[in-house]
Amino acid sequence: MKIRTKLVSSFCACIIVMLAILGSIIYLTFEEGIYNDRQEIFSLKAANTAKAFNAAIEKEIDIFGQSHKEAFAGKSKPSLQSGFHRCEGANGIRLFSEVSVISPDGNIRTICSQLPDGKSTAIALQVAARNIAPNTPQFVMLPDGLYLLYPDSNDRSSALLIAAKIEKDELRKLLGSLNEVKDSLLVVSSGSQTFLNLATSKSSQDLVDIYPKEMQQQRIGRKKEQIKLPALIVCDNNVLGLKLTHVVSREFLLHDLVKLKNRIVSAIILIGWMSIWVVLIIAHRLSRPIIKLSKATNDIVTFGNDEKLDFIATGDEVGMLAQNFETMRLKILELIAKDPLTDTYNRRYLMHILEQETARALREHEALSCIMFDMDHFKAINDTYGHPAGDEVLAELGRRLKLHTRIYDTVARFGGEEFVVLSPGIGQDDARSIAERIRVSLENDPMEWQGLKIHNTISAGIASIDEAIVNSTEKLIVCADRALYMAKRSGRNQTVIYEADHDSPGDSA
Repeated sequence: MKIRTKLVSSFCACIIVMLAILGSIIYLTFEEGIYNDRQEIFSLKAANTAKAFNAAIEKEIDIFGQSHKEAFAGKSKPSLQSGFHRCEGANGIRLFSEVSVISPDGNIRTICSQLPDGKSTAIALQVAARNIAPNTPQFVMLPDGLYLLYPDSNDRSSALLIAAKIEKDELRKLLGSLNEVKDSLLVVSSGSQTFLNLATSKSSQDLVDIYPKEMQQQRIGRKKEQIKLPALIVCDNNVLGLKLTHVVSREFLLHDLVKLKNRIVSAIILIGWMSIWVVLIIAHRLSRPIIKLSKATNDIVTFGNDEKLDFIATGDEVGMLAQNFETMRLKILELIAKDPLTDTYNRRYLMHILEQETARALREHEALSCIMFDMDHFKAINDTYGHPAGDEVLAELGRRLKLHTRIYDTVARFGGEEFVVLSPGIGQDDARSIAERIRVSLENDPMEWQGLKIHNTISAGIASIDEAIVNSTEKLIVCADRALYMAKRSGRNQTVIYEADHDSPGDSA
């Protein structure tokens, strides 16, 4: 795995883990508070609904409650009925379908409509009223419906009982207009009997069936084989003995938490995406110099080390590494490609360049000449002046070779006192001009060493690429060497161009 991939993978993994932990901390921090706040709001709205319902009931009780004595005081029935008809809410809702006044002896004075089953219903209502505090209205559930009872006196023997039957559809309308809890199921019950289920939305309609099953499941205990039902939140309020139960799903309270979770997830994705790009940019900036260093290292191995390492001095560790590597590259260049005595290229580097230039010249049908020089009577110089003088003569020859050749020619020490100049793009005649210019320079301008003038000459052999004869690196070197041999055998201090009819060179002189 490349270092850039490692950096990106590691940084991205760390960022994603950190964002996930941060998001979890934020969510868990607000989860309990938001849930409790929503539950408290739910309870307050349910209580407000109960208060509004209680106020509506008391308002209507005040209207017809004053008429019950008039029913036994000889007032006409129409006047009592007009009082009943005034018992309508602001929305025209008539909650009571019938209102009757029952005396202690069971006599019934009907204000509107007629009690079903007459006497038996009146007796049942009187029995139910025994548990009701005097002058206190209260709802009572009988088999035939829901009633609102109102005993008017502390004296049971003389107390009159007002009984008003509740109309289910009208009660549904009234509670629907007063209910403040949206997406809820409102269950109206008295004791253990349910009188009305009111769903405020389409989604809460499902709670009509779920609610009793959930309550039953809670009573008998949860078992693995039982169907898992949605968790429900229940809030009870009593209004005049009537229980109003608001039921909502847990998702209703978690609505804000879901929004918070979605926002956190969106923020994590956005920040994570931005962080990945930041990591990619950082990884690119970190790895780019390393990639360049790797390429430069490969170039050194393949002798392609003439191009300067391109890097920006950032001042950090990577910049210092690149700067030190450039210094090292130059040192390596001197070690592996240069001859330390003559400051020309060595034989190994020459053969590498020679292979490239030969292949290119043959491929593109261009000229390529190889000039091989050899110092005449070099052994005599060493014997006469000593090896230090011989070294200085070789170094001076290297300097003059570079002085009289082009910048893109390759000057190399082939071995001992032999040198090679590789000249791409020129033929035999131009190569001969270069060789002669160098030979004449040495012949006319003696070298100096410690105040002594050392006269010496050189011989040169030239071979050029010829697709029919000289068509490989080995042949180019061999042919140049044969031409050099011919120059030395012909009297030295001259330049010879290789021709196909030259004899085998044998040993050089």
